[in-house]
Amino acid sequence: MSSKKAGGPYTKQQQDERRKKVNELYFEKRLTAVNIADVLGVNRNTVNEDIKLAYVQTGESFPDDSILLFLNQIKKMEAQINSS
Repeated sequence: MSSKKAGGPYTKQQQDERRKKVNELYFEKRLTAVNIADVLGVNRNTVNEDIKLAYVQTGESFPDDSILLFLNQIKKMEAQINSS
């Protein structure tokens, strides 16, 4: 990704590559959305939308009755990450 990118539509390949990198940096390396945006040279809101999409896609793989449990667990994990 070009650090000079000012925004706008991304190709499907660019979206997929960015989302993969966002997932790695957020879930594995535990960087904040602001830090990820700086690293990738994209808008913080784009990063936040990519993170939300990852949660939604993960939640879709659970039975309906366990979605609330899953979301509560995510909130707890994020609170722990943010407090460290």
